[in-house]
Order: sequence, then C-alpha cells, then structure tokens
Amino acid sequence: MNYTEFQNIFSPKPNQPIIGSIYATGTSVAFLGTLYTSISKISPNLFPPLSFSLELALGFLCFVLVVLLVFLIRNLLAQAGERVPQCQFRYKDGVLLNGNEPNIALRIVTFHEMLESMAEAIASNETGKQSAFLKNGRNAGRRFGKDFKQNIYSLLNKANKPFDQLTEAEILKQWTDYDSATGWGKISAEKKGIDWCITAKHLALFAEDREGGKWFSYIMAGYAESVVNEILAECNDLEYEFSGRITMKGKKGLISFFLKPKVNS
Repeated sequence: MNYTEFQNIFSPKPNQPIIGSIYATGTSVAFLGTLYTSISKISPNLFPPLSFSLELALGFLCFVLVVLLVFLIRNLLAQAGERVPQCQFRYKDGVLLNGNEPNIALRIVTFHEMLESMAEAIASNETGKQSAFLKNGRNAGRRFGKDFKQNIYSLLNKANKPFDQLTEAEILKQWTDYDSATGWGKISAEKKGIDWCITAKHLALFAEDREGGKWFSYIMAGYAESVVNEILAECNDLEYEFSGRITMKGKKGLISFFLKPKVNS
C-alpha cells in the first residue's frame, strides 16, 4: 500500500460529508484491525494480547454511533442555511404561516397572469406600466428594508455581530441570501465602481415568453432600490436610484440592473 492509497482510506468522499465520515470510520477501523493482525503474525510478542468482552464491544459501537449522530445533526443544520428560523411553514384555518408571519403561495403561471392583467389595466403605454410597477416595488421594499435591519437580521445573526458593525458588502450579502430563499430567484449584489449591480436568476419567473416576468423585473428594481437605501442608510450619505434600464436574458432566466448614487440638482 502506497501513501496515496493510505491517505484515501482516511479521506471522506467528496460532496458526501456524512457518508464520507461513515466510510472513513469503517475503513479506518478495518485497516487498523488488518494492520494489527498482520503485525501480530509477524511479531507475536510486539503487542500484548487483546481480549474484548461483549459489553466493551457494544460500548464502543454506541460511542461511534453517537459521534456520527452529532456530525449528522451539524451537517443538516448547516445545509438548512441562514433562513432556518424563517423556514417553519404550517397551514392553519386557511392561512399559510411562515413562523408567525402569514404567507401565500402561487403558481408562477398564475402570478404571471395577474401581473399581465394588471399591466393592461394600469396604463396603455409602456412607460406608464413601468412606472406603476416600479412604484409598487419601492413601497414594498421600503417596509421590508426597515423590518430587515430592525428585526429579521437579529434572527439570522449567528456571529452576534451588530448590524451597525457590518460593511456595505456584508449587509447586502445578508439581504440577498435571505431574499434568495423566497422563491423570487437567486439574487446577488456586486459593487461596480460607485454603483451596485443587482442580478436575479429564475428560469421560470423571468422566462422570455411571458410578459409577466418583465413586469415583475420592474417590481424587483423598485424593491431593490428601496431596500438598499433603507439598509445602507447608516453606512453612507448616498441615496441610490434605479438607473432606468433592465437587462433581461430570458433563455437564462436572468435579469440585471444598476442602482446609481442619486445626483441632487
């Protein structure tokens, strides 16, 4: 057995932390047992004779199982992500509750149809429709931004780091990670010079064959503008505004837009 083979025995399998741990434990015990037996045959007097009672063997087995159970629980909690305190859905008297917060669930096709019907009723021209959906998103984002920094962050804060001690990038990472678990898509925020580039990816929600995805992208732009201004209010004196343009890549289910510092006239 060469060094690489020996090292592989004690290494968990990639992307399988629990299975890898069990595998490593089993193969390690087997290897050590084989090693002990082989050396004992060559040099019988090298090791003292071993005698195991049934109670000792069962005790050792229980110890191994407890260790594996602890690793399993830690792994499951880690996989649950930052929204563990919020992912407690239950149904009561016709209300879908996420923790204690009332929620609703809609099929995306239904959501698209609602937005498309609203767009027809809101205005006859494209600019009017865009402005209405932006305003809708801004109003929602303003309320959420306040709730996030005052209440929600404290539920997610594992490192006990006060909100006012986070950097701009850390604050936006907390927000995008949180909202990425809502079903709106995988959201990210990246600093580009003095601007923030916001992206969201969802193959069904931003599909190119539905107008509803386009209108929702304007809701998202207004929402992101208000959220960013609320949660970064203590970090700097800047006020950000939506640049006015959304890039949509329907085949990839991807939208992106910029939030730029507002220029006071």
